Amino acid sequence: MRILFIIPNLTLGGIQKQVLRLAVELKKKGYHPIIAGVNKKSNDFVEELIKEGVEYYDFSGWWKRWPWGHRYLKVFNSTRINLNIRQKIKPEVIFSYTHGIAFNINIAWQFSGAKESYFMERSGVERYNTKPNKLERWSVKNSTQLIANSQHASKDLAKYFNLKRNETGTIVNFIDYPAKKLSLESLPNFNMNSKVYLMIANFWSEKNHELLINSWQEFQKDRDVSLILIGQSINNEVQVRFDNQNKIYYAGSLKNASAYIHLADVCILSSFVEGCPNVVLEYLYESKLFIGSDIPAIREIIPAKYHNDLLYDNYSEADCISKLEFALENTNNTEIIKDCKRVVKERYTLDVMVNEYENILKHV
Repeated sequence: MRILFIIPNLTLGGIQKQVLRLAVELKKKGYHPIIAGVNKKSNDFVEELIKEGVEYYDFSGWWKRWPWGHRYLKVFNSTRINLNIRQKIKPEVIFSYTHGIAFNINIAWQFSGAKESYFMERSGVERYNTKPNKLERWSVKNSTQLIANSQHASKDLAKYFNLKRNETGTIVNFIDYPAKKLSLESLPNFNMNSKVYLMIANFWSEKNHELLINSWQEFQKDRDVSLILIGQSINNEVQVRFDNQNKIYYAGSLKNASAYIHLADVCILSSFVEGCPNVVLEYLYESKLFIGSDIPAIREIIPAKYHNDLLYDNYSEADCISKLEFALENTNNTEIIKDCKRVVKERYTLDVMVNEYENILKHV
C-alpha cells in the first residue's frame, strides 16, 4: 500500500521526526511509505530519508506557484495539487500534516486517485481566531477524517467544525529517542552550579516567553538560579548572550536542543497554544520536574493531581512566580517526577502510535 505523508519541510523538526520514525516502522510491516515536503529541505534530513530507504519528494518547486495561491482560486489550486500527486506518486492513502497543507489537499483530494485522505491537525482549536468559512468547513468534512494529536483538540475541533464525533479521531505523538548527553562545556561562561531552569521553545507568537521572563526577573533576585532559553525567532535571529543581571542565557537555535535537558533541574513550557507538545514528553521522560502554562494540551499530559502545583495562569506573573518557587523546592520530588514519567512511558510510545495508524490502514 502506497501511503503519502505530506509535511511542511524536509528538515529536522518535531513533525518530521515523528513521521520519519512512523514511516520506518510501517516499511518494516510491508507498507510503502512516501514522505513529501512543501517548503524547505535540508541535507541532513534528506540523508536520514536515504539511509532509512524511505522514498521522498520535494514539492516546493510547484506547491506555491503563482497565481494559484489567490483566495479565489483555492478550489482550482487543490485540484492542480492533487492531479500532480496522482501523476507523480499514485498514493492509496494521504496524511496531510498542519492545517494549511491539509486544507489545500482535502478540498479536492479525490483528484489524487487516493482511496482515503486524512486531515491531520497538529494544534488545538485555540489557533483559530474566527469562525470557519465555507471552504474550510468543506475541506474538513470532505476529508476521510480529521485527526488531532490530543483528546481535547479532537473534541474542541469537532464542535468548531460542527462534526459528528466519529468524524474526528486522535493519534498522540510519541516520545523520541533519549538525547545524548553533552559536555558542560557546551554553554561557555554559564554557572552550572546554580539551579538551572530550561525552556526549549521558539520565540513565536504561540509561545509565552514574555510572562516567563517578566516573572523570572522578580523570582531570581537573591537566588542562586539560572534560566536557559533555547529557540529561534521567526523574524530575527536570536542573539546568543548571557543576561548577567537577570541570570538568563539566550542560547539561540541549537541543532540538538533536546540534549540540553540533561543540564536542567527544572524544565518549562510557557505557551498559549499546543497540540501534543513533544518537548514536554521529552522533559518528563528524562525525569525532570516540569512546570508550564495551564492550557488543555499540557493538562492532558500532566496527572490531574499535580495541575495546581505545576501549571500557571498564562496572564498572572504572581502565579508563574509561585510555580517557579514550587519547582525550586521540589527539584528532587521523586513522587511527582516518577508519576509524570510513568504517564509518558505508558501512553506516548512509538508502538501505540504505529498501532493507531495500522488500525486506519487495515480498513482501506
